[in-house]
Amino acid sequence: MELYQKQLLLMNHIKEVGKKMEKLIDDLSCKPGHETEKTPDQRWTAIAKTHFQQGFMAIIRAIEKPETWV
Repeated sequence: MELYQKQLLLMNHIKEVGKKMEKLIDDLSCKPGHETEKTPDQRWTAIAKTHFQQGFMAIIRAIEKPETWV
């Protein structure tokens, strides 16, 4: 299925936003042994990362409208 130019531009924009979100999550993540009371809870940071990844994948699939499960 061919994507129209508008769809491609939109997907590229979403991927750029995704890279910014990835950097934000990475900045919130601590290396083992470097956690303090002032650092974000790493379990919740990991959960947020997973949910954002799922969200970005879902919105890309919404635009692409694939006909298969994979």
